[in-house]
Amino acid sequence: MRLENATREELAELVDPEFVLSMGSKYGISSLELDDRQGPARPDYARISHGLCGGLYLSLNPRTDRKAAAKELSKRTGLRIRPEEVFYYAIFHECGHTPAVAGDFSVMHLQARIFFLHQIYPPTGKLMTEEQIRRDRIEADKRADQWAKSEFKKWRRARKRLAEAEKPETVSLLMR
Repeated sequence: MRLENATREELAELVDPEFVLSMGSKYGISSLELDDRQGPARPDYARISHGLCGGLYLSLNPRTDRKAAAKELSKRTGLRIRPEEVFYYAIFHECGHTPAVAGDFSVMHLQARIFFLHQIYPPTGKLMTEEQIRRDRIEADKRADQWAKSEFKKWRRARKRLAEAEKPETVSLLMR
């Protein structure tokens, strides 16, 4: 994964760079950028897109108010997401839009649907109307959230186990 407009240090202010790189490798994300141009009309914490020449591009918004985002994500997901976890959850959510996870509801398939307006979209066999495309986007977001919640919980449990294993009293008990 290429870092487009950020240094590793700038990325580390938001999220563990190794986490992002491993997710990129696992889910086919070719590029990462820090993008604060999203503005109030598009207040995304993260966004994934499919480039015209191929490849998946992940953007993280460094201007995100993490406290407000944590509150909004906690309400939306039913999970208690802390401000320092916002970008981790957002990355899981965006990976939920990749072909490896979402299949016919991936970002690439969603972008292709408009080219089949008033025609049958071959992968789904559905007639693509504007309403159907809207419903598919809503469904894709629900699926990405379901997947992200599951993966986020696993990630959180793994971090907790690691932290417990690193505690001095645990290490001394393990060495006996």
